[in-house]
Amino acid sequence: MRFCCFYLYFLLCAAGSALGRPTPLPPAGVLLGPSGWAFRPGPDSAVGPAWQPLDPTQNLHVLPPARRAGEGWWRYRLLVPAGWVGRPLALTLSQTGATEIYLAGQLLSRRGRLPSATGGELTLYLNHEPVPIRFARAGPVEIRVHWSFGVDNLYYTYSSGMLLQGTPAVRLEVHEPAEAAARYLADRRIDSFQFAGRAGLLFFAGFVHLLLFMWFRKERGNLYYSGYALPAALGAAIAGVAWLSSERTAVVFGAGLADITCTTFAAIWGLTTIYIMANQPRGATYRLLLGLFATAVVLNFMGWWAPFFTVYVFAFGIYSDAIRASLRGQQQHEMGAAAVVAAMLVGAFFFMSGTLVTALTPHYVLGNMLLNGSYITNPLILSLLLGQRYARTGKELAIRLKEVEELSARTSAQEQEKQQLLASQNERLEQLVAERTAEVVGQRNRAELALTELRATQQQLIQKEKMASLGELTAGIAHEIQNPLNFVNNFSEVSTELLDELAEEQIRPARDTGLEAELVGDLRQNMAKITQHGQRASSIVRGMLEHSRPSAGEHLPTDLSALCQEYFLLAYHSLRAKDKTFNVAFHTDFAAGLPLVGGVGQDLGRVLLNLYNNAFYAVQQRQQTGEPGYAPTVRVRATYTDQQVQLAVRDNGTGMPAAVRAKVFQPFFTTKPTGEGTGLGLSLAYDIITYGHGGTLTVESEVGVGSTFTLSLPIAEPRRP
Repeated sequence: MRFCCFYLYFLLCAAGSALGRPTPLPPAGVLLGPSGWAFRPGPDSAVGPAWQPLDPTQNLHVLPPARRAGEGWWRYRLLVPAGWVGRPLALTLSQTGATEIYLAGQLLSRRGRLPSATGGELTLYLNHEPVPIRFARAGPVEIRVHWSFGVDNLYYTYSSGMLLQGTPAVRLEVHEPAEAAARYLADRRIDSFQFAGRAGLLFFAGFVHLLLFMWFRKERGNLYYSGYALPAALGAAIAGVAWLSSERTAVVFGAGLADITCTTFAAIWGLTTIYIMANQPRGATYRLLLGLFATAVVLNFMGWWAPFFTVYVFAFGIYSDAIRASLRGQQQHEMGAAAVVAAMLVGAFFFMSGTLVTALTPHYVLGNMLLNGSYITNPLILSLLLGQRYARTGKELAIRLKEVEELSARTSAQEQEKQQLLASQNERLEQLVAERTAEVVGQRNRAELALTELRATQQQLIQKEKMASLGELTAGIAHEIQNPLNFVNNFSEVSTELLDELAEEQIRPARDTGLEAELVGDLRQNMAKITQHGQRASSIVRGMLEHSRPSAGEHLPTDLSALCQEYFLLAYHSLRAKDKTFNVAFHTDFAAGLPLVGGVGQDLGRVLLNLYNNAFYAVQQRQQTGEPGYAPTVRVRATYTDQQVQLAVRDNGTGMPAAVRAKVFQPFFTTKPTGEGTGLGLSLAYDIITYGHGGTLTVESEVGVGSTFTLSLPIAEPRRP
């Protein structure tokens, strides 16, 4: 509110004197000094040591007489031009301390409290604050400034060891009112933008990388980066709030102490992040810097020399070791090591430039901008490199998925080729047997020859059966692995789209952090699903390789109702991925208190998956006939006795004739067109239930009505009467 009042006041003054006003002052204003100033220590300007030439517009650290005195008077004789007389003008005041400004003996401004005031001394840090002034006459006029700055002030304690702020003791400039107000507000806006921009950028980056670590915990670089960015963001926020909400030097530079302490914590985490990214071991140098880190944290609160240690010793060690680790990583061809080296060098350049500008010039805004550039250069580079590492992981996963798809396609083609070969050999065998039998009946004299040829044919059949067994195993792998592969492909495509959305959101000027957090959550769920189904595919391959020998899977109590729900969704969504128009009504009827069954949950899931797939195929075929009023429906009913649980999967599909029912559990028997079925699904299901779990699997079917597959399994613990 005070800023707005200043601005409106000076605008009104400028408007009131616009007509007929002489040539305005230059935009940069007229600086009072640096020559022409004199200083007398003590509370009274009339008595004390002689006036001595001294320029108050310089940094307080290079004014030993004023700093030792702690209180005194500044005198300046100004020659007022005739064009200034009667005009509303403004003095822009920059100070470090408490001041009372007198113009020709009249009090013009009071900022802060002098030691003699009630409540004691209160020093302020001001920069270009407008003070209204109107000169009554032309010619020489004396300006005196009663100034104080105690040596016990926190600014002196904290900063006397470092030239970090180019703040003058007192600096006065004459400006047009509008120019003074605009300059004051511009300084405030720049300060606000610098602190808010640095804190917001660091907090956002730290929060995003913390979420990425929680999603993918193997990438510990994200955790260390969040430990780097979040303390740095906190320090910038504390310094920014104090800087913009208070002009007390104790508050401002006390907040600066908090800022540098947070930055100390951030520095050691940032170094750890670089070690991780450069893939370097943390040896003796790292442990030495940990000791310096603990020392810097303690010393930050112990005197003027403490920040000197933090900035020049600890920070120099951090930068040096970060560059060393990055160069080692570059020599070992680690990704992004060269970019880290460049970031360190650019950050060091900005830091040194900002320090020199703020210490040696009055352009503290430029100096702070350079310092902020050093604060955000490293976080930006590290965040981009961590994102690049994440993208590389995604690309590698996509390559692996493509290899799995190609392997599955080759396996499926080989299985179909072997199936056709076996079918043709079986047909040929039947033909040969018929021919040989006819020859034996009709021509006894050719019995010996027929017997010889039959034995040769039997040897061929044995060889073909071996090939058929290999074909059955290969086809089973292709058949069973296709389902998890479908899920991996689908979730990978969705994850790619989410990554594109997240990248677009991050480059937008107005970011939606809620949307980005939601996208990150969706990505984490998708990656969990990809991992789940990838592990499931690996388990299927291991299980199918052991198909030819008794199962070694551990039988555990299994909730059959939960398996029914889970694998129905898997089968349904797999079919929906191929045919978006397919829909089916699913009804369950599970008896209350259904006991657990003893079995291998994954094997039982394969059985349910095959039963569902066959049911879906049957209802889909009937739906495609265009029968009026037909609604595809699959029902699952579970009952139990004292010894076993019975599960029936019923569909209202096309049904099967008796000839088909008799062969439905035979390997390689299928009614589906070539390429759509292997004929192994129900055969494998039958083997798993009967041989693997000691149960039964039967089928009932009627053409035009539907089919019902019923399996019985022993319960895990028989119910006691």
